[in-house]
Amino acid sequence: MSRTSFNKNNAVEDVSKRQIALLFDNLEQTDQLRRCEKRIKGLQRQTGLWGREVFAVDEIINDRRNEIRSLDRWLADMLNRPDIDQLNADFSDASQCQKWSSSLRYMDEIQNDVKQRKAEAKRAEEERKAQELAELEAAQMRLKS
Repeated sequence: MSRTSFNKNNAVEDVSKRQIALLFDNLEQTDQLRRCEKRIKGLQRQTGLWGREVFAVDEIINDRRNEIRSLDRWLADMLNRPDIDQLNADFSDASQCQKWSSSLRYMDEIQNDVKQRKAEAKRAEEERKAQELAELEAAQMRLKS
């Protein structure tokens, strides 16, 4: 073998080694890309599931909001009654009237009188009991002597 053929064989061997190394690098990158693609597909599936769940929850929330709006409208209709407004106005006028305040003062006076009479009756009962006790003790003293 000549020197040139040896160099050519060596060059072919070098190219062959580099091509094999590139092939293995390409295979490794392909495996990494497949794994990455698999992860991405899984994430896309999970995102789709979450999206459907979000839509379902959003629909439930919208239903609840609509229920609240209908209840609010119903309450507004119930509160928007002229007869009740008139009754409230009449009640307000009546509470400002002096007739009611004088009647309340009269009731307070009656309650105070009743309290005073009860207190006087209780005091009189206590005095009567004390007097009876004193008479009893005096009678016992007379019997002893």
